[in-house]
Amino acid sequence: MLDCGKPVASSVVDNLPSIVNRHGYPHVPEPEVAVIFRTKGSTEVDMNQLEMQLRAAKKEVLIMFFFVAIR
Repeated sequence: MLDCGKPVASSVVDNLPSIVNRHGYPHVPEPEVAVIFRTKGSTEVDMNQLEMQLRAAKKEVLIMFFFVAIR
């Protein structure tokens, strides 16, 4: 399952009501958001392909961050 990383107890935006109550929201896919990522000419979204692309992008960002941090 794709996630955004390790959960945290608090953050700098905890003053926003939706963020404060984030633990009360169900973990469900948001298909209308996924439609943004569909390939050209397609009417459907391949969620497995989308997950692989997001994981690859996350890894790429972490690698870039690492190289910037060691400079």
